[in-house]
Amino acid sequence: MGPEHEPGVASDGPFQNVLSSATSICWEATLQPFASELPAACDWVSSDGVTVEGGVRTFSLDDAASARAMSESASRAVALASPGKVGLAARARVIGWDRVDVLVAASLPMEFARGVTQHGVEVVQAA
Repeated sequence: MGPEHEPGVASDGPFQNVLSSATSICWEATLQPFASELPAACDWVSSDGVTVEGGVRTFSLDDAASARAMSESASRAVALASPGKVGLAARARVIGWDRVDVLVAASLPMEFARGVTQHGVEVVQAA
């Protein structure tokens, strides 16, 4: 995650940067067992945080705008969230649950999974 180049918009906080790294997470090992179950023609949306109320979120305004544009033009959207990102309200909303078809997460609290499925999102939990 690089430094922000533009000031952020006012938003409810507090926010905490939990990871500051130039590296990225490879989801291949997590997704491979479910490859046959996931839609092929879709947009894969990674996140810096996901909340039931706020949807898929990121810390970068540029990343949010790019991911939002790609998701809005895709026929389906699949959101990815590692356990440390569940419940984290990063400052910029990428897309709301109304645009997400599937949420893939390594671990989700039952209450969170229930809340997301009430928005019509299919939840795939990877072990």
